Amino acid sequence: MRYGRLMRDAAFAWRALSGLVLGVASAVTIAVLAAIFVELARTSAVIEPISVPKTLDEHGYSSSVAAQSLHDSIGAIIARAKSRLPVQAFVLDAQSPDVIVPGVGLSLKTVAYTLMNFLRGDSRQALSGEFTLRKGRLRLTLRMNRDVLWVSRDGDPEDPDALLRVAAHQVVETMRPYYIAAALYAQASPQNNSRALREIDAIVDRLPPADENVFEAINLRGVILYRLGHPAEALAAYRAAYRADPEFAMAHFNAGIALLKLERTKDAMAEFLIANALDPNYAHPYNGLGIAYQDEGRQDDAERAYRRCIALDAKNEEPHLNLGYLLFEKRDYKAAEDEYRSAVALQPRDPNAHRRLGEALEDENKKVEAEKEFRRSTRLGERHGDNHDALATLLKKEHRLDEALAEYKRAAHLDAKDADGLFGVAATLTQQIAERRGRLDRFVMRQMLHDACSALRATQHQNPQYAGLAGLAHDLRTQYARTGESRSCALG
Repeated sequence: MRYGRLMRDAAFAWRALSGLVLGVASAVTIAVLAAIFVELARTSAVIEPISVPKTLDEHGYSSSVAAQSLHDSIGAIIARAKSRLPVQAFVLDAQSPDVIVPGVGLSLKTVAYTLMNFLRGDSRQALSGEFTLRKGRLRLTLRMNRDVLWVSRDGDPEDPDALLRVAAHQVVETMRPYYIAAALYAQASPQNNSRALREIDAIVDRLPPADENVFEAINLRGVILYRLGHPAEALAAYRAAYRADPEFAMAHFNAGIALLKLERTKDAMAEFLIANALDPNYAHPYNGLGIAYQDEGRQDDAERAYRRCIALDAKNEEPHLNLGYLLFEKRDYKAAEDEYRSAVALQPRDPNAHRRLGEALEDENKKVEAEKEFRRSTRLGERHGDNHDALATLLKKEHRLDEALAEYKRAAHLDAKDADGLFGVAATLTQQIAERRGRLDRFVMRQMLHDACSALRATQHQNPQYAGLAGLAHDLRTQYARTGESRSCALG
């Protein structure tokens, strides 16, 4: 189960206002917009035109192009971070948000431009800069509120954007250093995990304990430790984060996920409830509560929690998958199908959603549709054995044994600890031997018996209590006896 997004719900950002419709009287409209712009002013920076040498301007690289490039480079860093923090909005000079104000008789330019100018002041950061050419090399000086922030003296005149990409890193590190660590984490590699942890250590060492970058960074440390398979250490980080900020709902949520991993269900439930008490509109803790309730056998409570999560976050596939599984366990296959279809619609490239949908369709006896979903899951999640196991099981029921065996072998090859795949190989080979005994070459028969026995022993090694193990061992010994083999398949 994923622990959810990394950061808190985003506050207003310029682009997030796109399509906002306010059908109210002009005075109320202006008041609402003013409140929005006040928040934006508190958390935004204006990127002013960056002056460029004449030689660049003549080749179409103007001051506004340079400003746009810096804006886009900063946006790329923030996008990689997949931030749920209050978003730092970096706005091009004189750029206005796309807000529709119908039936008021006021244009956006009249309202927004006036408010933007009104709100320019000490609460907003101003980014500016200039490119200069010296001895054939490009120099960039970047300023924040007219103070020099960063200087590069050795840029390629043919690639000014390269300097701006580095400058963007400096801007974000200065204004929101946490984004740098989060962007590294989002790239999901061992090297970037280590780099992110170093960034986090630097933030904690450099900034005052009350700075929000600090507790966000500590929380991210927990997320990385959880990813690396250390839930107890992750839990300690999450608790440190919410001790630093008692209203940090997401740290409580993440602590709950770590506690679930540690099989401390009741403690996890307490953390989820605290997260929702701090932020009743925070959807993810309801999903966590659903999991905890389900573990405790409280199915009705779990269903209510999942449905609450869905009501708060209509674009999250996870509560649909979890609710679908709960309904599937209740044998309400049609309702489970509906939830899985919702999950597929939200994340059409999630192999898990397609596999779950296939399982529901199979139990509704919609075999053709189920096979299509299983095959989609194997294409999208080629390296996940569960998807191949599910397809193989359907094919075996349809008596398409060669196809089923190939899928089971693929699953066992991908994960040598996959008891389902190993048992499937043994069971399918045993069935093939029984049905084709009179038509098989003796050498082929021996090899099939040997392979089936090896797969059965591997199944027992992974799970001594695997359902059907003893019965299949008996069937396999029977096939050995019928072939006149002196050996048999003895389990430990």
